[in-house]
Amino acid sequence: MYICLCKAITDKDIAEAVNAGHVSFEEVQYQLDVSTGCGSCQQSVQAVISHTVSKNMSGQSAERLSAAKLIQLTYAA
Repeated sequence: MYICLCKAITDKDIAEAVNAGHVSFEEVQYQLDVSTGCGSCQQSVQAVISHTVSKNMSGQSAERLSAAKLIQLTYAA
């Protein structure tokens, strides 16, 4: 699912950046140039980062977020 429409960045792109070791918003932003246009996706980006980090810490394989789960995480943040 597209998270950053300005830069055409998906949740999968963000999860891959996190899995490559970029675990902070700033690191992901630098790697992908995400949330540098209008900035309205920042909370969603942070939600995907948090979700992916949590999955990695629990030893589970990272899974793509469903649209419903992403919305849930975004509004919880």
